Amino acid sequence: MGGATWLLVVASVAVAATAGVFVAFSTFVMRALGDLPPADAVRAMQAVNRRAPSPAFMALLVGSTLLAVAGAVGAVVTGGRVVPAVAGAFLAVVAFAVTGVVNVPLNDRLGATDPSDGARAWPAYAGPWTRANHARAGLGLLSALLLAMAAVPA
Repeated sequence: MGGATWLLVVASVAVAATAGVFVAFSTFVMRALGDLPPADAVRAMQAVNRRAPSPAFMALLVGSTLLAVAGAVGAVVTGGRVVPAVAGAFLAVVAFAVTGVVNVPLNDRLGATDPSDGARAWPAYAGPWTRANHARAGLGLLSALLLAMAAVPA
């Protein structure tokens, strides 16, 4: 197995791991927070958002996107399975963009919210944030699948 193929395999695993974090939030974390009183949900998510940009998670989030793009470039250069590689990289970039365009601004807004205003703030945050997170999860899983497909010889 050549270097470009290994890059696609590693990119697929990294993108899938990132998508797994998003799936966890979509399937049970946000639901559990929604079971709390709104002020407590706001406090809890504020705490999560302070911890989320850790070096390990940022390396996974940014690194998986860069690996996907590098894997697509490798497929183009080596004459590999270009279509699934490029499509997978594109979806990884879109998932990353959703994070920056939707989720992070919502997190920042929630971070500036007084938890005592949770009855208003939590529903305004949780719905849009979770919908965008569903998109990130789906895009990431499809990206991982396409990158894995690109790693398999035709």
